Amino acid sequence: MRQPSAPPVLPEMVARWRGRLVALVSWAAFAAFGTIFAVNIIHIAMRQFGGGWIWVHDLSALLFAWTVMLGAAAAYGKFDHVVASFLIDKLSAMWSRLVAYFVRCVELIVGLVLVLGSLPVIETRMGIFYIQLGIPTGWAYISVFTLGALMLIFGLTAVPGSSAKKDIVSLDP
Repeated sequence: MRQPSAPPVLPEMVARWRGRLVALVSWAAFAAFGTIFAVNIIHIAMRQFGGGWIWVHDLSALLFAWTVMLGAAAAYGKFDHVVASFLIDKLSAMWSRLVAYFVRCVELIVGLVLVLGSLPVIETRMGIFYIQLGIPTGWAYISVFTLGALMLIFGLTAVPGSSAKKDIVSLDP
């Protein structure tokens, strides 16, 4: 007699949810980059015929900030960030795990600093507007807050062993 399948355990559900969030962030970074690329190509073509948009520079600056920050968050979420794996590979299992915990703590501290440090900047920049777009420049700085928040989410939800060799922060015993 076949047993009913058990619901996925929490780490599997977290890994699935996390994977979807990483994919969403990756697509958002791609969309921001694609928009920059398309708008600038059209703008360049229009300038050849005496036209063009005056707001392209402001939009490009805004979307560039989002492209970089979302791209960094996606890379971190996919474990494609720069890591010190050359050191960890040379250590014993115990030291490797200890260094992995240390690296994860540093990553979480960086995420927290980005979140907390960006708040006063965002508040200040909400009173400074892009001249042509007419929206606050604080919207570009919200991308820094978003990167920090995503680093915290991805750092706290990384399932040990979920990313094979790339996950140097595999904290399983």
